[in-house]
Amino acid sequence: MFRNQVKRLKRYSRLPFLLLVSASLLVFYLPVDLILPNGQLISEKVTNWTHGDNCRRLELNVRVGYDSDPEQVLELLMNAALKNSQILDNPEPNAVFMEFGDSTLKFKLRAWTIISDQWKRVYSDLAVDVHKALKESKITIPFPNAICI
Repeated sequence: MFRNQVKRLKRYSRLPFLLLVSASLLVFYLPVDLILPNGQLISEKVTNWTHGDNCRRLELNVRVGYDSDPEQVLELLMNAALKNSQILDNPEPNAVFMEFGDSTLKFKLRAWTIISDQWKRVYSDLAVDVHKALKESKITIPFPNAICI
């Protein structure tokens, strides 16, 4: 029942794990696994990201310069998601203007993929597509400003 599902248990975020008799095996994306006693598993909140559905939501944070047109950025983000064959049409991708940052305008692109076991690759491909679209439109991605004394 729990095999190969992606869950979230406090700090062990979004890792596939196998539920055994006395413990659960969390499979990290590094060459290390964690054996977690089931007592700890049942005494803490568990969020199951893929139970009954292999869809996976991706959230891409994007920051652009203040000289950028927010409507143009939203359109570019949506187009990048809609053109990506790994992104689902339903639920539909969603781009939002989040806030005015210290030196950037902050946006978030949310999209869903059915390729939940390789979501990092899909995320990376989407990020590359967004970067390319911003660059082609001459929209700047400013460097963080830091004051050193």
